Amino acid sequence: MPARTSLSQAHPCAALAALYVSVALAAAWMLELFAGAPPCHLCSLARIPYYLALLPAATVLLISTRRPSGPLMHACLGLIAIAMAASAAISLYHAGIQWNLWVGPDRCSVTNDILSATTADLIEQLQTTQLPRCQEPGFSVFGISLAAWNVLFSSVAALLAWQSRRAAASTPLTP
Repeated sequence: MPARTSLSQAHPCAALAALYVSVALAAAWMLELFAGAPPCHLCSLARIPYYLALLPAATVLLISTRRPSGPLMHACLGLIAIAMAASAAISLYHAGIQWNLWVGPDRCSVTNDILSATTADLIEQLQTTQLPRCQEPGFSVFGISLAAWNVLFSSVAALLAWQSRRAAASTPLTP
């Protein structure tokens, strides 16, 4: 019986890309829930690829010790790479708006359910709620907005997943 190969031994970059998806999404939710930094419309759009990459990332981490190569691993890493590239593209657009390189949306959208609210509730909400604007970074680290950081990290995750996909395709299957 052959010894199990861990993902970190077979394709170390795949583990990093797969873990990044869940860690980045958890960090975004923690900022929103605990730091009171609600996402603007473009930030919410940039999260969608993360949600789409969660299942492939979990699959990569689960099957990595049993079959670090093969069609399922190949497909999951490809999906992670595509999702992270999409998130990087959305965030690049968002960062460009923040840096005044191009014009973005005039305002961000509201995500509250307006169908179940009364007129009085809506008026009170409009008077007390300030929507985050896409042009203004709601949170920054070392003077760099989270949208700009997401461009960097999503691009790196996409490249790591793609490189691991290529490595998984060239690794022979072991019984």
